[in-house]
Amino acid sequence: MVRIYIAILVFAFCEMGYSADESQQPPLLYTLTIDDKSQIIQLDTPTKIDCSLVNPTVVLSASPVRHFSYGCIEFDYPANYTWEAEIMDDMDKQWTLSGTDATIIISLNPEQVGTKDVAQALFEGFSKNSPTITLCERVIGDTTYKGQCVTVRFSETTLVTEVYAFPSEYGSRIFMLQDILTDDGKHSADAESFFKLLGNTLKVHSVSSLLAQPEK
Repeated sequence: MVRIYIAILVFAFCEMGYSADESQQPPLLYTLTIDDKSQIIQLDTPTKIDCSLVNPTVVLSASPVRHFSYGCIEFDYPANYTWEAEIMDDMDKQWTLSGTDATIIISLNPEQVGTKDVAQALFEGFSKNSPTITLCERVIGDTTYKGQCVTVRFSETTLVTEVYAFPSEYGSRIFMLQDILTDDGKHSADAESFFKLLGNTLKVHSVSSLLAQPEK
């Protein structure tokens, strides 16, 4: 008897759950302080506050960061970064977060794509400007990530792109850190600020994929 396998779910699950619309920028949270009590609130979201109001002192302050939590990856990033999302399908997605000098790119691909593949594609794209590829590594939290670094010079500007890969049981998860270096060849203040946030907040969750099961 021939067993027929049918795909019941071509989708990625992770320990942190799933967001219905991963094209949406993470919300900016606010802290509402009434006298000595504080509560985190979100715009256009009803919130109950248990307190007695007698000539209270009220302060509303915006969080300096937003919390990225897509693709089974979590981290804080500066709230003023711009947001771009390309959601092609459940396992083909890319998010781009851009600051003044630094850019973060998170890419999910259903195919096995390595750091060498991405670096080579960047190298070819920058070929007219004589780019170079070197090995690089970055310590983020308690983990050392090893990857490829593409450096290219545009007139008076040096652009460096560090390419790393996060573990993935299905397809691939690529994480790129792009920065415009200072005149003395160091990372920009914008990038350094993000690196600090990343080191304190990055969480990479396990991905499991349930692709098929036999039809009974």
